[in-house]
Amino acid sequence: MTVSEAKQRLVSWCNAQVGTHEGANNYNKYAADPRIMQLLGRNAQNQPWCDIFTDEAFIDCFGLQIGAAMTYQQIGSGSALCRTSAQFFKSAGAWFRL
Repeated sequence: MTVSEAKQRLVSWCNAQVGTHEGANNYNKYAADPRIMQLLGRNAQNQPWCDIFTDEAFIDCFGLQIGAAMTYQQIGSGSALCRTSAQFFKSAGAWFRL
């Protein structure tokens, strides 16, 4: 797969999620995915969806191993918090601002 194809896959996946909403108490379908629980090492249901959405996008498009690597997380000890996930990118030298 080329970089262009990977980008298109990710954008297409995200576009297909338009209209998805959280339920009561921040319930969301992304945290219900067993691969997310495997990545995080715990259940992240009832957490805000934003960080989990990003993890799910990469995992659904590229698989658990590659998705974890692309989000700079270790399987079993990932994060469902934006500030912690941002630190993974910063520690890897992959954080930048436009």
